[in-house]
Amino acid sequence: MPPHFVPARSGVHRIACLALYRSLVRRSSQLQIGEHQQYALRQLVKNVFLKNRKFQSPSKIVEALNLGYQSLETLQHVSSKPVQLVAKLVDSLTGPNALCKEENPKCGHKYRPSGEATKSRKTTSFAPIVWPRPDTPLVLSRPFQSTSGKRHIPKLVNTNGIPHLRFKKPQSPFLSRVIRDKIRQREKRFDRLQLLKAEIPMARAEDEWDSILKQTCGIDDDSSVLWIRAPVSALQEVRAKIQASHSKNTMLGRQMYKIVEMEKALAEIEQGNVGSGNMPGFVDHEALSAGCVRQSKVL
Repeated sequence: MPPHFVPARSGVHRIACLALYRSLVRRSSQLQIGEHQQYALRQLVKNVFLKNRKFQSPSKIVEALNLGYQSLETLQHVSSKPVQLVAKLVDSLTGPNALCKEENPKCGHKYRPSGEATKSRKTTSFAPIVWPRPDTPLVLSRPFQSTSGKRHIPKLVNTNGIPHLRFKKPQSPFLSRVIRDKIRQREKRFDRLQLLKAEIPMARAEDEWDSILKQTCGIDDDSSVLWIRAPVSALQEVRAKIQASHSKNTMLGRQMYKIVEMEKALAEIEQGNVGSGNMPGFVDHEALSAGCVRQSKVL
């Protein structure tokens, strides 16, 4: 199972962020500027960290950390500049419309009774949104030519029509999130499908009423535009998306079955080499893949 990155549960990530925050605050306090300007700069650093603390995407986290390191280098560079230039720079960053006054409501520390604070706090908890690490290999890039230890053969699992490979338990939180999202998307499409089916009789009734008005009263708004066209077109679009999703899952399941067969063949080859006392050598993946494809077609 590939490793996954959950920022809220990573001690290394927490230590790195706290170290960067303390370095920025310490460097802001060491600048030769006024006390109120130092306070405004520290509040700016604090508000940016509070704003970005709920980031879950690895790319956004890397971008925010790089911005923090660049800011730290800038503060170290301007510490040797004249006092007037540093004060002007700090005023341009903090200014009258400071970040702590507009974007962070926590900076205005208002007194709130403990009971009121407890009532206003949300009690609903949701599962954290997780992404795989940026260096995680794709599932369809398997099988690997060599492994560090014993080769583990994955199991092909079908969860509500969604195929996936299970390497070991517990199941990856990223995989669980992907399965939940796909199931919710499919449920929304089926709900919309039922809603559109219920609107078709109403649209036909509207078209009949327009034809009655045209025959009896001579009222003809636009005979080329029919009420039935919109729901029928939307119904066909939703059905096409459902069919495309089903075809994609079928193709993905076949590719994963092929990976399982190749993993089994590689495991047998490596086990035979180890049993005979030889080290595992090079394996022709293309020939092995072609053999597995032929075997799957026969089955």
